[in-house]
Amino acid sequence: MRWIVLFLVLMVAASGATFAGYGSLSPCRWLVVDTAAHTGLPESVASARARADMALHGDIDPTSVDCLQAWWRVRFASAQNGQL
Repeated sequence: MRWIVLFLVLMVAASGATFAGYGSLSPCRWLVVDTAAHTGLPESVASARARADMALHGDIDPTSVDCLQAWWRVRFASAQNGQL
């Protein structure tokens, strides 16, 4: 029982920290915010760039899972370049 409570507390804390950092729990929003932050582009341009990049990877109508995978790619590339 103690492990379940601990797990739930950690999940709520992680969700709260994610919401505080990005203002949303949507991976598509995370992708736009991180793309804008790393490129210095306005969020509207970063959103168009993210959608174009996802379309080039074959995701014409992206789901949350597609956005999460694209966000991971952006974060991984940023980590490789030392931009995190």
